[in-house]
Amino acid sequence: MKKSIFAVALAALSILSTNTVSAQSDNGREERRAEMRARQTERLVRDLKLTDEQKQQFEPVYQRYLNELQAAIPQEQREQGRDRNNPSDLTDSAATVQLQQLFDRQEQQLQQQQLRLEIQKKYLAEFSAFLTPQQLLRVFTPQQRNNNNQGRQQGNRGQRGGFGGGQGGPRGGFGGGDGGDF
Repeated sequence: MKKSIFAVALAALSILSTNTVSAQSDNGREERRAEMRARQTERLVRDLKLTDEQKQQFEPVYQRYLNELQAAIPQEQREQGRDRNNPSDLTDSAATVQLQQLFDRQEQQLQQQQLRLEIQKKYLAEFSAFLTPQQLLRVFTPQQRNNNNQGRQQGNRGQRGGFGGGQGGPRGGFGGGDGGDF
């Protein structure tokens, strides 16, 4: 009897610790995202050479903008496509299902792009109140930041730096052109 009570208590404790670790992991992920957004904002403020007054206006609007872009991508969509099988290992019915899932994902991506466009247009009006057109262009066309692409920023397109094509890649910068993927 004592062994079974001990086993039940151990199982309950194990479940509680798993839930706690999961919650801590989610909190840690959110904290890291918030830190990344803050660093990204500071970097952009420096790049735009904003005055103190402009910085005070810009930072809260830009944070809302990034948060809205992030919220536009559902969590399940961020996790999709992680466990794809080799097509030759699939049955015909499984391959058909995977094709349909692929098309569904592509449709979701188009809807997400439309939503992101609407968000960008909305924030263009807000940013226009205190940024120049050149600064606005910089805000809405983010570029990868690293030491290898400094020459490219000054017009030298000869060498490619960074991973995945850098700012000259098909999706621009960190894969999507939205100010960073989260």
